[in-house]
Amino acid sequence: MKTNSESEIDLITKGNVLCNLGKFGEAIQVFDRILEIDPENEGALNNKGFVLVNLGKSEEAIHCFDRILELNPEDESALNNKGSTLGELGKFEEAIFYHDKVLKLNPDDECALNNKGNALSELGEFEEAIPYFDKVIELNPKNDSALNNKGAALEELGKFNEAIPCFDKILETNPKDEGALYNKANTLVELGEFEEAIHYFDRVLEIDPEDEYVLNNKGSALSELGEFEEAIHCFDRVLEIDPEDEDALSNKKLALSKLN
Repeated sequence: MKTNSESEIDLITKGNVLCNLGKFGEAIQVFDRILEIDPENEGALNNKGFVLVNLGKSEEAIHCFDRILELNPEDESALNNKGSTLGELGKFEEAIFYHDKVLKLNPDDECALNNKGNALSELGEFEEAIPYFDKVIELNPKNDSALNNKGAALEELGKFNEAIPCFDKILETNPKDEGALYNKANTLVELGEFEEAIHYFDRVLEIDPEDEYVLNNKGSALSELGEFEEAIHCFDRVLEIDPEDEDALSNKKLALSKLN
């Protein structure tokens, strides 16, 4: 593997700054300049792949990670990135293959453990996924992603009372974590705790007042409490955002029928 020259390091830094600013097109131009100088620059290849993923160009990103793996088959970052990108493409079994390769090199790699758990969850293998999230939490009790993923898996298994402490743990340190707030609200709905669920839906709506899923679910919870006029207000807000939202149309029709 070549050692990066000072100019290449400066360009990588510039590309990373542009990436952090959300200027992905400009960042790719910088990484391409590096690769013109040094086609085997693993940092530039990895960062370009990361930017391409953010631009929704996952297939192109995989080519970058593959190029790194040709140069260094045990590059953990490239293996992790290829695995997670395959997951985004819905190729979960193939993704697990790459996460396993990382875990053979480093059994405590939090990213690979969490991503393998996610891939297993996407395949409906929730029981098998949970130990991977548990391992991440054991290594890092404040890993919000693993806590959220474990809670979501427990919810899928119908273990609602076990799921809620996962979301609570996140909210202790990050009270505005939208994923934890939303997942806790939905879990409370499953437990029939509709008033408390609405409280958490409202906390999400304070952060994002136009979240269609939350508005729909809040409306459904209000309907369960017999508060149909308030529920219709939620569905109307969804339909202002998306007049063809089928869930909101169906839910509003049902609420109107309850009001005769």
